[in-house]
Amino acid sequence: RFTRQFGRAGKIDDRLTIDEAIRWIGDAGQAPFFAYINLQNSHVPYPIPASAPTPFAARERDFAIRFNLFPADSVEKVRGTYRNALHYVDAQIGRLVAHLEATGQLDRTILMVMGDHGQAFLEHGFGAHGNELYEELLRTPLIVHAPGLEPELRRGLAQHVDVASTVLGLLGLPPHPAFQGIDLFAGQRAYAYLLVQTPLANQYGITDGHWKLVVDGRRGTAQLRDLVRDPREQIDFVARDTVVAHGLRRRVDTWREAQLRYYRTAALRATTYAPVLPGPRPPAQATLASP
Repeated sequence: RFTRQFGRAGKIDDRLTIDEAIRWIGDAGQAPFFAYINLQNSHVPYPIPASAPTPFAARERDFAIRFNLFPADSVEKVRGTYRNALHYVDAQIGRLVAHLEATGQLDRTILMVMGDHGQAFLEHGFGAHGNELYEELLRTPLIVHAPGLEPELRRGLAQHVDVASTVLGLLGLPPHPAFQGIDLFAGQRAYAYLLVQTPLANQYGITDGHWKLVVDGRRGTAQLRDLVRDPREQIDFVARDTVVAHGLRRRVDTWREAQLRYYRTAALRATTYAPVLPGPRPPAQATLASP
């Protein structure tokens, strides 16, 4: 009924989600808490309430925005609509932060804000997400607030699998051997491993932040991308830089086979923890940013 009545894909307005989070967290008299809050207004078709401000694009439009489908000549309009939705989501997160601050809990709370995927606007012929492993889908924010942390900007590689290990590190707890991620404040990733398996794409890959190798499981091909010389990923360097391509292919195939062997083998899962490849680099020098 909710979906039919409001024309939404089963998604509740983020204002209501934050209302419930604030009610549940309560005031500073409560015991310590853990909350995972999933926000949805920034997903297609980027709906926001009629009363919400729209600083990036006019609300009126003469076309529909559907997943992976909108007019090619309306990219900037769609992008602006997406930014309006992000603006609304940001305001809801701001309400949560204000509550924590007003109740005296912010200074003793670890708060992590992250995106689960990026968003495409026909840069490579498709929109939305869940598609091929291009940077517009892979680069997401990770914002960390925690007691004792000074404002800074870190540009090293990170993955969602690192979040749990990082939280343990911030709490002063040892890493759990079952976690495949690293504490991002204790080290830096040498490589990030990439994977998409949806009806739209079946790819896996690896990046060191400069080079990115993507293997297409359907086509049986591989592409090498230079994110420094070609940040828009228009050129395939696989035939030009064969040494780099072969090295990354060996590494990502080793990672993939180790994962598949572990999860396919009941005896391994019963006696050992999941494989972790490779170890982290030493911490990188951070760049200070404004608070």
